[in-house]
Amino acid sequence: VERNGTIDGKYGYLFYESKNSEFSQYKNGWSIKRENLAEFFEKNMKEYGFNEKEIMDFIEYWIPKLNKNSYYEIYPQTKNEIEKVIKLKFSTVPDSMLRVIYNIKGTETKNSSLKEPVIKKFERKGFTVTEWGVITK
Repeated sequence: VERNGTIDGKYGYLFYESKNSEFSQYKNGWSIKRENLAEFFEKNMKEYGFNEKEIMDFIEYWIPKLNKNSYYEIYPQTKNEIEKVIKLKFSTVPDSMLRVIYNIKGTETKNSSLKEPVIKKFERKGFTVTEWGVITK
């Protein structure tokens, strides 16, 4: 990744898929009606600190794929959970890094027993790396 935010001078992001051991937390999350997913992610990702382009890229890619169930349970995995199993190595160490992977499970009924997570606001400083992703069940 270069200082201008590109990889090899032409890519603004890196796509990867991986198979990992289970690392997700299932205590804190949200149960969201399918019709409200785009609005939810737009607001939620902004609260985490993602910028408008990152949010729109996420919504454009994931919302069409989340269309089989009436509700979706969304469990955010943040940097602490993710780094236990998915390590990143950079040639230039980032000044700040935001990592959020949503573990998403489709259901037919609303889960009212979920505890809403506390979102810690992320501050972009200098060379910033952001990562968003989804684990589906």
